[in-house]
Amino acid sequence: MSHSQSEIIKAPNSEGRPAVMSGVIKLGIQVEPEALRDLLTMNSKGLIRVKGFFCNSDMQGYALHFVHGDIEWEKLDDYRGNLHLIIMGTDLNLRELHKKLKALAG
Repeated sequence: MSHSQSEIIKAPNSEGRPAVMSGVIKLGIQVEPEALRDLLTMNSKGLIRVKGFFCNSDMQGYALHFVHGDIEWEKLDDYRGNLHLIIMGTDLNLRELHKKLKALAG
């Protein structure tokens, strides 16, 4: 059984700046780094920053860093947990992103 959770928090709007929202997505899935990169790149409109952890199908752990369209990941020898992402951006549709991430698992 997979564990699935997401939540979104809206920051107060500051004059002259767009409203920034943040959210958390936790899914009990494994995903390949390239598939996650492609999904975030194709859905990058409004994304400012994504940080988190995930494992691929071989249970290799990774740390993910996404900033304004640039994405990096690094292998972690000691991470074997679920996908856990913290997301910041404007016009976030966390439910849609959650659904697309879940679809990556098959």
